[in-house]
Amino acid sequence: MELRPHHALCLLVFDPNNYSENYIEIMYSMIDKLNSNPTQEITISSELDIICNYCPHNDKNATNSGICKKEDKVWAITQNILELSGVNIGETMTWDDLHSKIIDSIIAGGRFSEACRSCSYFKQCEAMCRAIRQDNPRPT
Repeated sequence: MELRPHHALCLLVFDPNNYSENYIEIMYSMIDKLNSNPTQEITISSELDIICNYCPHNDKNATNSGICKKEDKVWAITQNILELSGVNIGETMTWDDLHSKIIDSIIAGGRFSEACRSCSYFKQCEAMCRAIRQDNPRPT
């Protein structure tokens, strides 16, 4: 399965407020699928992934696969996530390993705002991030 770096993080801090029903359904479906199969291999991708198909910022009329109307902003967030987590485009790992890297380096590491400050959903996800950080404090 391919995932964009920001979706790997979004799946961990997803708050359904202000999203369409279709988007909420796909996010919960992905969360359930990955949490029930932590050995699922994930390839980090810079291309549109399955979640993009349901995003309101995907212009599906432009091509068969769509074009992200917020690609510049998404790419900046992607760069932040890659740098902070040490994950690379094209790298393949299990969901469990990816989940752990993101939790340890970005969420428990207190660097969520560095990764996602420019995202329009930042405030609503930040609350979930704080809750996760309280349950999973950074190892010392």
